[in-house]
Amino acid sequence: MQWNSQRSRQIGGVASLVAFVIFGLVFGVTQILKSRKGSMAISIQQADIRDGGTISGVVKIKPRKNLSAQGLTLVLVCQESWEEIRTGSDGYDETRTEWRERHSQTMTLGKTMELRAGTDQEIPFELQLPASIPKSEVARPRRASTSYGRRSRRTRSRSSGRLRWKLSANLDLEGIDLDANYSF
Repeated sequence: MQWNSQRSRQIGGVASLVAFVIFGLVFGVTQILKSRKGSMAISIQQADIRDGGTISGVVKIKPRKNLSAQGLTLVLVCQESWEEIRTGSDGYDETRTEWRERHSQTMTLGKTMELRAGTDQEIPFELQLPASIPKSEVARPRRASTSYGRRSRRTRSRSSGRLRWKLSANLDLEGIDLDANYSF
């Protein structure tokens, strides 16, 4: 019986290694193909994060070869994150970071674009925020008990929430798209 258990762990370890290598190869090939098409970056000139404010900037595209784009899409996401400290029945604390999406909006710039190799293109944008944007909630310590089999956990405290804004740009191309991210 000991042999089967050890053999199963060996097979599981080999399968995990193979999956990791395949994932690495796919990721590497994708990055190489993207770099052959060119690069893209987001530059923010103004970020007025308040009710009804605006975020303005430029998406810079540097094509390495001639490209025909079907459109450029911007996605703005606001996430709130906080930490919870939970105490298990064994007396040890476990800190977990939790998060939730508080706001998301999408903007499409241009329908089709012809980009020439070696000719950089800058596309300006201005995102209007809604009249009421998310605010970080004041966290209150909570006492909650839950049971997981024989172990019970208590949420002892919750840190105050932090808002993180992320702007993503995606250039829709045949095959692999170009993308860029900006966090603030």
